[in-house]
Amino acid sequence: MEGKVLVIGASGLLGQPTARALSENGFRVRVMGRNGERLRQLFGEPFEISIGDAADRSAIDQAIEGCVGVHISVAHGPMELEMVKNVLQVAGALGVNRISYVSGTSVREENSWFPMVGWKLQAEKLIQAAGIKYTVFKPTWFMEVIPNFVKNRIAVCFGHGEIRIHFLAVSDFAAMVAKAFTIDETQDQSFRILGPEAISLYEAIDRCRATLHPHIKKVTTMPLWVAKLAATVKRSPETGFAVDLVRYFEQVQEGEMQPEAARLLGKPETTLDRWLELKKGQITSE
Repeated sequence: MEGKVLVIGASGLLGQPTARALSENGFRVRVMGRNGERLRQLFGEPFEISIGDAADRSAIDQAIEGCVGVHISVAHGPMELEMVKNVLQVAGALGVNRISYVSGTSVREENSWFPMVGWKLQAEKLIQAAGIKYTVFKPTWFMEVIPNFVKNRIAVCFGHGEIRIHFLAVSDFAAMVAKAFTIDETQDQSFRILGPEAISLYEAIDRCRATLHPHIKKVTTMPLWVAKLAATVKRSPETGFAVDLVRYFEQVQEGEMQPEAARLLGKPETTLDRWLELKKGQITSE
C-alpha cells in the first residue's frame, strides 16, 4: 500500500512510535489528537497535524480526507466504540483501503465480562464487518507500563505478582504495525503480539527497581483489596484500573503469539533487561 496514513491517538504511548515507524517505512503520515500543542511538540516535518476529537464526526471527516489508511490507537473506554463507528463510516465513504486497530491479547468472547474487553470486542466486530481491509493487533502488556509501579520512592506490586506476562516493547510493536501496512497477507487478519520472554509481574517490577531506582531496596506487595481501597481514597482512576487489570489477568490466559504473526511481522526481540538498560541510558542523558 502507498499513500497517506492517519494515526488517531498519535500523541499516546503507542501512537507516537507507530506514526514514526510508518514514516520510516515510506508512508506520508497525518497525526491526529485533541491537544494541538502537544502534537506540534512531538511532530515536525514531514508529519501533517490534524487537531480534533475522534468522537467528533466532523473532525474525523477532515482528518481522513486524502488518506488511504487509518490506524486507531486510542484510550480504552466506552467512547472508544463511538470513535471506531465514526472512523468506519467516514473511511467507507472516502474510500480508505486499510484500517488497523489496537485491541488486546485476551480480547475474546469468554472474557467479555471485563468492561475493557467488552468494548474492544465490539469494536473488533464492527471493523471486521465494515467491508474495509483490516488488521487487528492484540498486544499484551507493554514494558513501558512497568515504571508506573515504581513511584514516590516506593516500588509496589498489586497482589502476589505471580501472573506471568510476555512483556512487549512499544518500539517492537510499532515496527510490526508499520510492516503490516506493507504486506497484503496481513489484510483481514488478527494478530496476537507477545514479547520474547514470560516474566512474573513481581519480577518485572523488581528488575525495574534494581536498574532504574537502586535506592529503593525492595518491592512491596499490596493485597488487591487494599490497593483498590487506596485508589478510591486517593481518587486515582488510573491506579484503580491497574488493580482491576491485575485481578483480571489472575483469572484469564494471556494466550500465545501465532507463528503466522512472527512470520509476517517479525518476532519481537527486545528483552526486558535490554529495555531497562536503554531506559537507564535515556534517564542518564537527560
